[in-house]
Amino acid sequence: MIDLVPFRARPCWHSHEPTSRVERISRSILNTSAPDSQPRTLPMPATSNPMSYSVHVDDIETRDYQRLREQTSWGAVSDATVTQSISTHLVCVIAKDPEEHVIGVARLVGDRMYAYVQDVIVDVDHRGLGIGTALVKALTAWLNDNSSGDGFIGLMAAHQTHPFYEKLGFVVRPADAPGMQLLR
Repeated sequence: MIDLVPFRARPCWHSHEPTSRVERISRSILNTSAPDSQPRTLPMPATSNPMSYSVHVDDIETRDYQRLREQTSWGAVSDATVTQSISTHLVCVIAKDPEEHVIGVARLVGDRMYAYVQDVIVDVDHRGLGIGTALVKALTAWLNDNSSGDGFIGLMAAHQTHPFYEKLGFVVRPADAPGMQLLR
């Protein structure tokens, strides 16, 4: 289990500011300054490929989720399970290419006091472009804007992904820290 420090330890932005924290975080990560014409759409970094990407706080369709999940080693789940799961998250953030194809997803589940990052997936053809970073930062920004700030964010991550999450402020729990899971 990897945890992020309690949100109160991080700066808090207020909703009266001209743009949402999600937008500010994504723009700062991606070194862009101009606000988008759609306030919930965030520019993604330019690469050698001239295509641009956007991040949206939005729900994901079951077929798009399943297509992305097939690119992981997580194993198959039924459409019914996916449909039920994606209807109960706190927030979902998706990345789209210029043709509006979903190329990334990240979800936050929990009750705002305890929140867990789930299903961070970026299409294999679009990895390494900062999309995963923008997705996770958008989730944490959303939680900071929509909670009291005295909880924590956790996640379960494969060992090979620890460096990615550590760059985003997550820390590996010590071996003697509490935490268990029920395997079914």
